[in-house]
Amino acid sequence: SGILRIFCQQTLIINCNGILDANGCGYDHRLRAINQQCQLLLNESNASLVFGHGTSDKNGSFGGGIIELISHDSIINEGRITCDGILNGIGGTIRIQCKRFINRGIISAQKLGKIIIVCEEFVNEEQAMITPKPTIINSTQIQNEREKLSDKSSKKSAFSRIWSSKRNKNSNKTQQPNPNDAADIIFAPVLDICDHIAPKGEVVQIALTYHSHHPQTDCAMHPKALLDENYENYYLANKTPNDDDGDSNFIIFAMQEEYEYQINEVRIQNMDNETAIKCIRLYLGSSDGSEWWPLHAHNISGIKKTSQTVQSFEIDSIIECRNIFVHKLSLLKIQILKNYGGTQNAFRQFQLLGQRIY
Repeated sequence: SGILRIFCQQTLIINCNGILDANGCGYDHRLRAINQQCQLLLNESNASLVFGHGTSDKNGSFGGGIIELISHDSIINEGRITCDGILNGIGGTIRIQCKRFINRGIISAQKLGKIIIVCEEFVNEEQAMITPKPTIINSTQIQNEREKLSDKSSKKSAFSRIWSSKRNKNSNKTQQPNPNDAADIIFAPVLDICDHIAPKGEVVQIALTYHSHHPQTDCAMHPKALLDENYENYYLANKTPNDDDGDSNFIIFAMQEEYEYQINEVRIQNMDNETAIKCIRLYLGSSDGSEWWPLHAHNISGIKKTSQTVQSFEIDSIIECRNIFVHKLSLLKIQILKNYGGTQNAFRQFQLLGQRIY
């Protein structure tokens, strides 16, 4: 999700060649239902800024992002300010706050996004375009608006509180306003629902499919066998010369589900001989395999050399649910670090359990 915020003490001008573009910088379709509730909330109140969302998983639909422009003086737009959804996505939020706002260009949060303009004077020239219809808040209402934004009460107006000169008790020097103070008072809070993503529902077994394994690993029995509950099947692969660096012997499975999961448990059925695995490490990766996140702080060690029982290991995930969701971590890498002394690594079955996050 993308946010663009500009804070300016003097007049801010977006010239005719200027473009502020947050198109498609919102959520995808996975957050559609919950974000629609946020959109309804925003229509009733201007206290929060929300991202747009996608409408379909089939065409790469994304919602619009957030743009917030704030000036103590005037803001003049002669260019383009856009937070449109892409491929039929819902628009994001544009919020402009200043003393005098003049629009000579294009402002868009299509479709069904939100545009909020807080000012003392508003001019939308004839050739200009704003879609959808903006919510205009007069500066006489700014006190109530600011209380919603900051949850702080003050008898001063928002602008006078931010921009009034501060004098040092020990000198006559005037201190400039602290930008952090200004941000705390005037920037609208962002309703980022990704912050509230959490595991929900029962722990279930996650359906897996084979994705890949290290190309230098010679597999006598394919990793697909690990997903087969037939006792006669098992994974068997030769150890490679550089196995000691922990990088050579790995298997990657893909989670078949449409949703992301917090991993709670893995189950392993091992072998009875020296090929049995003893220590592994797990990673979650993005769907294209470009980034990998360690799933847990410590290796899974002490895997017993027995095929008679399915061994269970709880996973204390160190990856935040937000990161699993946002980065779409749908690949699981099993890195085999140690076995019981054999020249080959083998085990019979692997299962993954977790909770859906949303």
